[in-house]
Amino acid sequence: MEYLLIIVLFFLLALFIKWKFKIKVYNSTKQAVIVTFSFLIIGVLADSFAVWRGYWSFHSPYVLNFTIGLLPLEEYLLFLVAPFFGITVYKFFKKIIK
Repeated sequence: MEYLLIIVLFFLLALFIKWKFKIKVYNSTKQAVIVTFSFLIIGVLADSFAVWRGYWSFHSPYVLNFTIGLLPLEEYLLFLVAPFFGITVYKFFKKIIK
């Protein structure tokens, strides 16, 4: 439960920062799609490989109780939210430091 809650909080925090400080995260829809899906593909491949090799695993019950391949759905959500959060926070600090 905590994992999904953290992902949702990070997403909401990024949305709030984006709205409050009028931050443009991506220059175009095309850029948003390319960046988001690049992180998603790289993250899924790396995580799936790590689970397959036994470097780590997901044993706890998942809140959404659904897996795709070797990964729970929450992990896919993380790969969608993390780049948005990271870029938003980066652009926020870049804006306030100027």
